[in-house]
Amino acid sequence: MIPTSVDGGGTVRRVTSTATTGRRYRSWSLRIITQLFSAAAEPLLDQLVGTHHATALGPWWVRRPAPLLLAATGMPGWWGKEFAPPSPSEPTTLAGHNLRESDGRVVPSLAMTARLGRSRVDSRPAVVLTYEPGAPWPWRGVTDEVRPLEDGLLLGLSFDIVAKVPIAAPFLLERR
Repeated sequence: MIPTSVDGGGTVRRVTSTATTGRRYRSWSLRIITQLFSAAAEPLLDQLVGTHHATALGPWWVRRPAPLLLAATGMPGWWGKEFAPPSPSEPTTLAGHNLRESDGRVVPSLAMTARLGRSRVDSRPAVVLTYEPGAPWPWRGVTDEVRPLEDGLLLGLSFDIVAKVPIAAPFLLERR
């Protein structure tokens, strides 16, 4: 399957990889992933502009149920995230959406916005992603935080997917 994405004009386009693979981070412990997140450089909002393929991270007991949990909460086939450049009227905000795989294509899913903010992990700057107030449960209450890990790779932590469980679900975004 060749991943495709829908741009702002509704055109389906091919998505190709330009980044290194993030497989080496895939099964690291939640403690190590949180330490990596805390040690990561301060982000720039522009690092999120574009299309990013997602990989669930963490030990098997976090990764294995992730596709089922995402499907049960209205996002089956989660593929990644995509953000447009900031508009002149809102230069500190990015509009974007999750991407999911459907019928062999990558299509937009839940809308979200991205802004620089303070991380709940360590109060340092992070790109904070929030879902629209009208998004289905649980997404309207979910917050993702993202920081750069290395060139083309962003480390993300997703909070409050399952009620207010204090464990963040880690993920990697790889620029495509």
